[in-house]
Amino acid sequence: MLPTNVKQKQCKVIYIIRNPKDTAVSLFHYYRENPNLPGIETWNEFFELFLRGDVVYGSWFDHVLSWEEHKNAKNILIIFYEEMKTDLSKNIKKITTFLGLNLTDGEINVIARKTSFGEMKNNAVKENCDPNHTICALTSNRRLVFRKGAVGDWINYFTSKQKRVFDELFTEKMKHSELVGHFGEYS
Repeated sequence: MLPTNVKQKQCKVIYIIRNPKDTAVSLFHYYRENPNLPGIETWNEFFELFLRGDVVYGSWFDHVLSWEEHKNAKNILIIFYEEMKTDLSKNIKKITTFLGLNLTDGEINVIARKTSFGEMKNNAVKENCDPNHTICALTSNRRLVFRKGAVGDWINYFTSKQKRVFDELFTEKMKHSELVGHFGEYS
């Protein structure tokens, strides 16, 4: 989906990967808030779509594996959402190094504070109160959507059967992936 000149010009790309189960839950809520996407009534209905890859951006597995092919490219940095949540400052330092920026620890800490999920959610609440708000035209009420940003919330949605079915699909699709190890403690 990227413009061809991104590859030709060797633009720097930061690719953030999130646990697929949490991605599914997050995308389920996004579908429910977005009038431009097919209406989804239940988690069970969405779960089947997600497994088949019949969602925006297609299959999570295909998407992630296509980026994994470029994991050693000098212009691509792969980061895991769960690691960002556990040590945002460390990952911001990784990003600034990748981008060739020289920031002090104090500057990195300010960025970490201002880009934390809680801070962004609070700012979205303020922004959503503005009657002239036009940032997000994708949701039915034109509001920014920051739900939980939690790691592991999938456990509140997946039935034991869905977890088993998903884990089997994950094992099959990701059997040759080096990224598998990053999801062990979150699955």
